[in-house]
Amino acid sequence: MLKNYLDALNQFGTTIVDVMNNKIAFKFNILNNLTAISEVIRFVRIILTYLDQFDATQSPTWAEINTVRTTTYKLNSKIDFKKIFNDLSVRLTSTNGEGIRSLIAILFQSSEHHQIEASPLANIAFLSKENLTPAGLSAIGKVFINKYMPLEILGSIKIYLGNVVWDLINTISAKETLDDMVAFLSNDLIANQLPANIKPVIDKIKADSAAIKDLFSALYQGDILGDILKMIVPDSPLANIKNLRTMLNDPLQKWMPANQFTNIIGTKSIVDVVTDLNQAITKPAFVNAQDVYQLFDSFLTPTSNDSYLLQDALLDPDNLFAILGFKNNVIVDKTPIFYLKDILENIIGIEGAFKTINQYINDFNVSQQQLQVTMQQTFNALQVGVLSQTIDNVFEYEINNKIIKIVVELQHDKYLINEITIH
Repeated sequence: MLKNYLDALNQFGTTIVDVMNNKIAFKFNILNNLTAISEVIRFVRIILTYLDQFDATQSPTWAEINTVRTTTYKLNSKIDFKKIFNDLSVRLTSTNGEGIRSLIAILFQSSEHHQIEASPLANIAFLSKENLTPAGLSAIGKVFINKYMPLEILGSIKIYLGNVVWDLINTISAKETLDDMVAFLSNDLIANQLPANIKPVIDKIKADSAAIKDLFSALYQGDILGDILKMIVPDSPLANIKNLRTMLNDPLQKWMPANQFTNIIGTKSIVDVVTDLNQAITKPAFVNAQDVYQLFDSFLTPTSNDSYLLQDALLDPDNLFAILGFKNNVIVDKTPIFYLKDILENIIGIEGAFKTINQYINDFNVSQQQLQVTMQQTFNALQVGVLSQTIDNVFEYEINNKIIKIVVELQHDKYLINEITIH
C-alpha cells in the first residue's frame, strides 16, 4: 500500500511539472473523466470533514492536530455550507491573521518543531530522504517541489528542497524563529547551489529581523511579502500586494489581473465576499456526501454496447430525462435524477448566496451603464481638428487644445503606430 501511495505521488508530481513546462497538453472531457471527478469530490469531502473537526476560533496544538488526523471519518456525513462560510469568515477576520496561521498548521504542518539545524552537514540525513509519509497535505506539496526544483550539493548528494520548504511551513506553524534556517541557507555549501530565482527572496528574508523572528507575522502585516512580489513579478498586478492582510482586505481589482470575475466583484475584497455570502445563507444549506457519490455512480451504470447511462442520455437528447430517471412524470428510485432531487432539496438554503452573486452582477451592469453615459458625454465634448501631415507617416491632430503627433511605420507590409506624443 505504501509503495503504491509513493508511486502515485511521484507520478502526480512529474505530471504537474510536465504540464507546467508544456510537455503535456491538458484536455478535459467530462464523459471520459466521471470516475476521476467523483474521486476529486471524495477528496474534497475528506478535507472538509477534517476541517470540520476544528474550532475556527481556536489555535489547535500539534497534539490536537495529530489526534484529529488519526481519527476515522464517515464519508456519508453532510457538507454544511453555512458552517463552511462561517468558519472561513472567522479565520479570515481573526486578530493578526492567527486564524490563517492555524489553517496552515491544520492542513500542512508535518512535525511539531522545525527539523533543520544550522549546520548543513547535520541536515544531510533529513534532507536526503524524500519523506512522503502522510501528514496532512504536506506530501503532495513536497513531491511537487522536489520534481520542480531538484538540488544537489557536494557534486552528487541529492537534496530534497521540498523538505526545506515544508520545514519552513512547520516553523511558521509552530511560531518558531528562522535562526537555524537562515544559518543553514547562508552556508556556502547550500547558498551556492540554490536556484538563482530564489536567492534574492532568501536574501530579503535574511535581512529582515522581524521576518526571522516570526515569518508569518511579517508576511501578514509587514512589508516583506510586497517587496518579494515586486522582485518576482514586477509587472504583474500582484506586485500591488503589500502583505496578506491587504491582499484579503483590499479590492480584488487592485491586485488581481483584470478579468470578468474581478469586474463583477468590483471594489469588494475577499473578506467582503466571504462575509456577504456568509450573511446571505440564512437557511440550512448542505449536501449529503453519499448522494453525490451515488449520483456519479449512477451516471456510470453500465448499459448495452459497452456504454453507460450518462453517455446514452447525452447521445439521445429527446429521451435524456427518461434515461436519467424521470419516466411518466415519476422519478424512478436510485436513478441520477432521484439523487439529484435530494441534493437540490437539501441545498435550497444556498439561494441567498446566489442572490448575493446576482446583486454583484446587477451592480456591475449599472456601473457599466453609468460608464457608458460618461464616455459618451466625454466623446461629445471632444473638439478634434486636423493640423497637418508634415512628412510621410507623421500626422498631427488638435484635440481640446492638445497637439497629438502620431508616427506610423511600415513593417511586414502593415502600418503600425510607432510613436504617440502629446503636448
